[in-house]
Amino acid sequence: MPGAAVASDPNTGAATPWLSGGQVTLLVSPFRHFGDVQRFLEDLAKVPLIYDIKPRRFTAGRLYVILGTEYPDAKALADRLETELAPYRPTTRSVQSDLIELLLAPQTSAVSEAVPSS
Repeated sequence: MPGAAVASDPNTGAATPWLSGGQVTLLVSPFRHFGDVQRFLEDLAKVPLIYDIKPRRFTAGRLYVILGTEYPDAKALADRLETELAPYRPTTRSVQSDLIELLLAPQTSAVSEAVPSS
């Protein structure tokens, strides 16, 4: 695709196209309290190569966020989120080309303090 942005695959070094427009929708649940959402967003902002976070909706314990990212695809981003947000014990429920659904383990008040700052 002429003019398309590319990134290098960290395993092979081969050029791979970025996510369409560099954006992916992240659906995260469950959250019991709105305060947990704010802490999660603060920790999400510490994940490398995510340059924009736009919360869109919070309903019935589910958070919908649009992420601007430089990851080559949604699977690479989902894998990184599981690593970077380990204190939340996230599990990737599904990954599509522009949508990631994460399930979080039950929250504790110390979760935000456990995520190291960059």
